Amino acid sequence: MGRLTPSELEALKQELGAGGDVEKTEGRRRTRLHKAAQEGDLRLVELLLRFGANVHAPDYADDHPLHKAVELTGPEAIPIIKALLKAGADVNAQNRDGDTPLSRAYRYNRPFCVRALIRAGADPNISGSYSASTPPFVVDLLRSSDGASVVAKVLATGIDVNATDENGHTLLDHATFCGSPSAVMALLRAGADARVETAWPPLCSATVLVQQEGGAESMRALVEAGADIEAEAGDNGWTPLCHAVDAKSPAAVRLLLQLGADVDRKSGGGSAAIHVA
Repeated sequence: MGRLTPSELEALKQELGAGGDVEKTEGRRRTRLHKAAQEGDLRLVELLLRFGANVHAPDYADDHPLHKAVELTGPEAIPIIKALLKAGADVNAQNRDGDTPLSRAYRYNRPFCVRALIRAGADPNISGSYSASTPPFVVDLLRSSDGASVVAKVLATGIDVNATDENGHTLLDHATFCGSPSAVMALLRAGADARVETAWPPLCSATVLVQQEGGAESMRALVEAGADIEAEAGDNGWTPLCHAVDAKSPAAVRLLLQLGADVDRKSGGGSAAIHVA
């Protein structure tokens, strides 16, 4: 489908203004708002909302438009999430499987979405049939401006700094996922091993880290500590560079290349970064 061009957007505006059905559905009972949110088309989302699109409309799986917005990988998801919430979307709406937008975002490794939803008051304890609740360490990091103090607090409980949770993530994975350079540096100083093979290796969250003050330095520290810059993660088995390209993050792409990422490296799924672009 793709995002609408300015002329297509204007044509739809005229159609809706003439009484067109803003709730028009296509396959799987998805409304125009579902599709606009899933495509990351902010202008279309805003237009549909102005014409009264239902933010609570369920599709065939009882997904609301907010559930579709959290499938976006990059920061373009944030203004769409905010627009839907401002229009009255239920931040804790559950679909047929019991998933909330937050539990889906966390399961799909969508850090920008998780951050936006936590800060909007989403309940991290709700999970569906195929997801787990958002870990307290992640929630605390996203709610705090001092990642190092959050690390100190959790380490004071006696937890192994390199332990993996039930989803195969270490504290270091969580710190990078949350985009907390101070937490990353604190964990490395405490002996966190950046070489541990995990479900979502630290550098796969490069797109989040580079947006934060000290993010580039923390990424360099991870590489110096042995983090695998070609580690594969996700359903597609993508490398950090592939994930950065998919999230449309030029800053992360540039830094990963500077740190030695191989632009021609093919992932387990057979894709190189150029194929993801």
